[in-house]
Amino acid sequence: MLQNKISKGSNLRWEGSRIMLPEHVQELRKRKFEQTKVAKHELDEQELQELGFVVIDSLKHELEVKVTYLISYFYYPIDL
Repeated sequence: MLQNKISKGSNLRWEGSRIMLPEHVQELRKRKFEQTKVAKHELDEQELQELGFVVIDSLKHELEVKVTYLISYFYYPIDL
């Protein structure tokens, strides 16, 4: 079998296909970053009221609460 311009071990991969241009790498990283973004969720009045009950109940019974907030499409947790 002729192994001209095919990588060692003849896995049928051209040597040139192993190289990625910096522009392609940058775009792939950008795309991966964009896919991790989370859309902002708007709470309606009933959900806000339920959240208020949970906060009041946790204060009344001195329960530990884990709060997660959203800034710039990413969640950040806080342990209280």
